[in-house]
Amino acid sequence: MRFIFGPTGSGKSTLCINEISERDKKLLPSFLITPEQFSYSTQRKLLEKRDGGAVLHTYVHSFTSLAYDIIEKVGASGRKRLDDIGKLMLIRKISFDNKKKLSFYSSVVEKQGFSEKLSGVFTELMHYRITKEAFLEAANNSTSSITKAKAKDIALLYSEYYDILHKNYISADDVLDILAELIAEADVFKNAKIYIDGFISFTPQEINVISKLMDKTADITVTFNINENRREYKKTNFLDPYSDVKTSITKLYKAACEKGFTFEENVFLKVDHRHEKNSGLAFLTRNYLSYKSDTSKTEDIKITYAADPCEELNDVCIKIKKAVIDDGFSYGDISLIVPDDEYNDIAASLFEKYDIPYFSDKRRNLGSHLYCIFVLYCFKIISDGWQSEDVMEIIKTGLTSVAPDDGFRLEKFLKATGLSGEDFWTKTGIKDERDPEKGDYLDSLRLKLYKDIEPLYTLFKEGKQSVIKTAEVFYGICDDLKIDERLNLTAELYEKNGDYYSSELIKQAQRCVINIYEKIYEIMGEEPLNKKEMYRMLKTGINSSSAGLIPPHGDCVNIGDIRRTRLSEIKAVFVTGMNEGKIPPLVSDEGIITDSDRAELVSGGIELGSDNNTLAVQNNYSVYRILCSSAKRLYLSCSTGGMRNEKALPSNALYRIQTLFPDAPIEKCANIIKDVKDIVSVNQLYDDVIKAKHEGMENALYNACIESTEKIEEFGSELEKRLKGISLSGDISKANTDILFPNNAQTSISRLEEYARCPFSYLSKYILHLKQEETYKLSNADSGSLMHYVLENVSNEVKKSYNNIWESLPTDEIPSLVEAATESVKERLNKPVLFATKRYKEYLDRIKSTLVCDIYAIKLQNTVGKFKPVSYELSFGGKNEDVAPLSLKTEFGNYSLIGKIDRLDAFYDENGEKVYLKITDYKSSNREFSTTKLYYGTQLQMMLYMKALLEGGGRLDAFKNKALVPGCIMYFNLSRRSFEDKIPDGENVLSGYGQNGLLSANEDVIFALDEETQRTKKGDIKLSTNRAVRSSVKIKEEDFRSMLDFSEKKAKEIITEMKKGKFSLKPYKDEKTTACEPSAYGSAYNCPFSAICKKECIPGNDIYNIYQEINIKNNEDNPFND
Repeated sequence: MRFIFGPTGSGKSTLCINEISERDKKLLPSFLITPEQFSYSTQRKLLEKRDGGAVLHTYVHSFTSLAYDIIEKVGASGRKRLDDIGKLMLIRKISFDNKKKLSFYSSVVEKQGFSEKLSGVFTELMHYRITKEAFLEAANNSTSSITKAKAKDIALLYSEYYDILHKNYISADDVLDILAELIAEADVFKNAKIYIDGFISFTPQEINVISKLMDKTADITVTFNINENRREYKKTNFLDPYSDVKTSITKLYKAACEKGFTFEENVFLKVDHRHEKNSGLAFLTRNYLSYKSDTSKTEDIKITYAADPCEELNDVCIKIKKAVIDDGFSYGDISLIVPDDEYNDIAASLFEKYDIPYFSDKRRNLGSHLYCIFVLYCFKIISDGWQSEDVMEIIKTGLTSVAPDDGFRLEKFLKATGLSGEDFWTKTGIKDERDPEKGDYLDSLRLKLYKDIEPLYTLFKEGKQSVIKTAEVFYGICDDLKIDERLNLTAELYEKNGDYYSSELIKQAQRCVINIYEKIYEIMGEEPLNKKEMYRMLKTGINSSSAGLIPPHGDCVNIGDIRRTRLSEIKAVFVTGMNEGKIPPLVSDEGIITDSDRAELVSGGIELGSDNNTLAVQNNYSVYRILCSSAKRLYLSCSTGGMRNEKALPSNALYRIQTLFPDAPIEKCANIIKDVKDIVSVNQLYDDVIKAKHEGMENALYNACIESTEKIEEFGSELEKRLKGISLSGDISKANTDILFPNNAQTSISRLEEYARCPFSYLSKYILHLKQEETYKLSNADSGSLMHYVLENVSNEVKKSYNNIWESLPTDEIPSLVEAATESVKERLNKPVLFATKRYKEYLDRIKSTLVCDIYAIKLQNTVGKFKPVSYELSFGGKNEDVAPLSLKTEFGNYSLIGKIDRLDAFYDENGEKVYLKITDYKSSNREFSTTKLYYGTQLQMMLYMKALLEGGGRLDAFKNKALVPGCIMYFNLSRRSFEDKIPDGENVLSGYGQNGLLSANEDVIFALDEETQRTKKGDIKLSTNRAVRSSVKIKEEDFRSMLDFSEKKAKEIITEMKKGKFSLKPYKDEKTTACEPSAYGSAYNCPFSAICKKECIPGNDIYNIYQEINIKNNEDNPFND
């Protein structure tokens, strides 16, 4: 036996390949065993070494492929192959069959993921060659009762799994044990030399196989990636990154000694050939794991910080293109390492955008493939009672007889009506009294879908069914829908367009479903299953299915991760996502066997896999391997934030490299490319032209490209086509604004506030008339509308029956008034869901209880002051106006503002000549008066209400021949309080109901609000809190009028901007909120256009209209007077 030692890049694999090539020339047999990921590249290297000649006497295998090759040659007593899908189904069946025998895990057997975690435990036990008896003995030696209970259940299930497996199947768990048994019968190793290369360490199963190989061959060479020349280590420390390597060396050495093997002199390769011409990477290889304080200079390593993963990977794409275009790299010379699926998906998307060929080295989960979704949801529909959400899932696959466009129409109707369930889909159907023709058409779609899966539905109506019968009926449905024919045609189209990945995924998805049915039959036999059991088995199989693909050609960038990817002969490596918890990855999921359980079992005498601490060390070593794999350049990057705006910190691995190379270039991703030389694709240029506008550069980048002869030939004409019809200014033409906003038009104040919050939101809502999808749910806005309607009805009843005197309203009549008002607003609210289900009826009862509390508080507030209600829902402008609309004269013409005031109160002075006005606005969400928002135009409503009343309120009977004076504007925030039993007496109910707003500092007004207002010793007026007013901004009457004039002026400015066609994306932003957040409108609001405005594509604060805080202090320096 011979050991070859050496660090990364020292030529261990090259030495083996050279020797094997020479042996092959001499017709001498050789076996080269490598990790599965290396087998393809190793075969390619061997062929290249022979200069195109055939390799006839060399066999390249992984341990697993060698096992199946030997099994095929020697045989394994008729045992069938059990793949991962079949294994999960077998474990699930065993778990369910033994559920009542389990003590610790009986309650979680049916939980999602239990079978997968148990499968991992069984794999570990078999890889470490642990029998049920040894496992139980170790558990019995434990001092932990929990560990004992767990081990007892695991041993019970493991024992049955082990027996069934060894009787009927061959799986990846025990295939190496079978290989070890069959090696003695195999003649293929006669006179062969065996090379084992590329492994970090070996499991006990693999050590056993190597030990058995020693009986068949006299010459074995094993390579180890370690910079030491020793055959045995008496003790290792788990904190040593080479701990696993040293343990494997020692075990293999002892196994060889037991077999009587002699050892050739170790081959110790010290020179780092890979990095001979790159001193920085050579220094990194030598020192990364040593934690020495040495430092070095390098141009081979570059570090980049980005704002988020998108920006980070976009920068990677640009550098890859430049490496290929400017530096002569091929795409196959480059690898990209990503930390997770999120990075992988973003990278794949951006590579498509930049026309970079790539291969993603990961297993694709087939559960998200359209065909697998169709299969699974056919059974889910039947199992779960024909839920409309499930039905829509199979329609969206495009594999039913309902066209996708028709499916969207049907889905919209179903979401609005809430129709669902077995009776609806199979019997009653759709009826639309408002549009019978539409209803008939939608019902024909329902019937089509029902007919598609009716055979399966009818089959399980008869009771439990066998797997064979179920598969026969299902594939009959597929034949009727011509699904295989359609899928095959799609696969051919993908191949014609060069998309071999998508074509292969379709084929693997089809094979996957057939395989799942076969595995269910193998495990369940003729045993009949009910619809839920059949669905669960299919779900287990499909969700655990994945597709492995190979690169269609060599010249492509490999996208991988630190766990799975093995890099060889790579010139440039990009390692992205070097953030804390990503690279190296965070170890957190302990699974069924926790670290404490492992410690107990190991102390009981068995060897298990790595605990979390050891895994963390191994992950660090994996990072080291990746960092040393590049021959020429190493690009490292991290982001300072995530895709959901969460903060992110650089990882210790990146800090370590920055410590080793303090002078390494560190750069930040530029928001925009400003140099023509840096442009590598038309997609990049297109994006940056758009970004340039937001940085005030307009089309400078585009113009620079046009001026460059080289770039205009490459990108210019294509970019010009894309930019046609796109207005970078975001303006609407005058001709269109004249149509949208004609002279003498009427508009509401809420629309002006919408424009001030975000012009794009106004454009989407009121010009493009985009609407949120109607759903059969009750939103916060619906709750607010309901509360407003009920308050309006109750207020009018008080006005009618109690002469508008709230104090006369009997407290015990409030609940009945609320009940009657709620019934009367059903049709007006147009939300049948509120009255249709038990859940929403309970919700409605809570709202009623809340309203009883609110109305009682309103009654009490009317007793504490002199302001008395005059009118409710008072309209100015519109069809049934009470007051004339507020007229605004602008440079583009005259416009009228209309609106409706929730409640108007008045207080008459002693002479009866002046009337002080109080406007109250009911809010179902928490609303505070803000001088800042008033200044910038997003809180104009109440001020313009007051302005309209002062100008046109004299026509009201109560105000004729009176001088109208602004008193206050107040928000009454409806509470979420309720009374459990009966309405209590006392003013303590007012706590929390105090109003807030803008208040005239006139003493008459203040005392009229609350007659218990007191003076301080200094003579200042102090309002009682939590009675009539909770908080307010007090100003002089003249300042109040100035603010009213300012509000009118602001409204004119907004209308002017609208007439100019300014509708760019410009949401406001202050110190706490933006127009995009719910708090901008109150908790009930969430901007419905955030999904289409794409503000996240524009860096920093470029899109925002920044608000500076506006305060009024001591009635001085009032900014509203300017």
